[in-house]
Amino acid sequence: MQTGALCVLFALASGLQLQVEEEPANPKYAYVTMWVDKPTAPKHMFKRVLSKGETVYLNSAGTMDNGLPDLNGMQKIKTSVFMEEEGKPKQEKDVVKTPLRPRNSNYHGILDIAQNLRDVGAAYPLVVLTNSEELKNQTLLAEHPNLQVIWLNETDFLERHCKIGAGHELHFQKLMIWKLTQFDKLMWLDTDLAFSDNVDYVFKEDTKGGNRIYGQIDDYHCDGRDWSPTSGGICTGMLLVKPSTMHFKGLMMQQQRMQACWGDQSIVSSYFAGGKGKEAMQFKRKTINFARCKSQGKMDVWHFSGSPDAKRIGDPEGFKRTSTGQLVNFTAIKLKAKAKAEKKKAEEEAKKEDKKKKKEKKQTE
Repeated sequence: MQTGALCVLFALASGLQLQVEEEPANPKYAYVTMWVDKPTAPKHMFKRVLSKGETVYLNSAGTMDNGLPDLNGMQKIKTSVFMEEEGKPKQEKDVVKTPLRPRNSNYHGILDIAQNLRDVGAAYPLVVLTNSEELKNQTLLAEHPNLQVIWLNETDFLERHCKIGAGHELHFQKLMIWKLTQFDKLMWLDTDLAFSDNVDYVFKEDTKGGNRIYGQIDDYHCDGRDWSPTSGGICTGMLLVKPSTMHFKGLMMQQQRMQACWGDQSIVSSYFAGGKGKEAMQFKRKTINFARCKSQGKMDVWHFSGSPDAKRIGDPEGFKRTSTGQLVNFTAIKLKAKAKAEKKKAEEEAKKEDKKKKKEKKQTE
């Protein structure tokens, strides 16, 4: 996949030098995701959380002198963003069919993603970081041959210093993927993604020896924007990286310098967009986009963040999701509404008939 020249983040001349990457003869690539059983996760993962007021402030952050989003508030960390070559994407006329969203109950969504990857012909395995005993089931793993488990012991959970947004506490653990140097490249997947086409081609992107990352455009409101105050433009819902112990340590040092980090993507974006030989690039919208932005055209990967009403794998026929994600029996609701309408109609007919009889009686008197 070729990206426009304006997609590239400018890098400072000092520090690391970007290098041309040579593909290994037999590359070890993998998709990677995570499922953490909250009750058994270490308690320290849920400490230092932003207040509601602090979260609102971060979401409405201003800009720096150069007009770029001030991702770090009062911190002395330079950031830069990148833009698509042609700005807002053109709409395609083709009908866009939305795939089913993975389940979000227990570990089942992981199995749905594994199946989805096999269905679209992905050649690489799905690695899951987990502490869920259910995912140790050998029968289950045999049913999903592309699924590989990396077990998280209590000591594997990362220590966080910056204050993170409520509900994002476990997202910080995503930074662990940079430690998985047994892989040449990894494609991180949030558990609310679905594939309509194979995206193995993304692994061919040049990560410059680990100094460049690729992520989703953070256009959550589907208005053509290329950045947001909480991400700087990179949504880590899908992320291509080359694992590196050096960059893992750099990311951990970065979050220590940040008083507030909102979520993992503000750490990742500010680190790789901060110059010193590192850079971040965006996947095109036709590779991955938010499901709510389907008017912008077809996409190979659908990110269902902000789409709780999307139909999920396993939803029974006749049921639909409400705006809050609640599963309701719309068939029963329609039948109830129909019965109510028929009752109302019958009552109105009865009133008309009664009125008619009274009128006829009055005329005969």
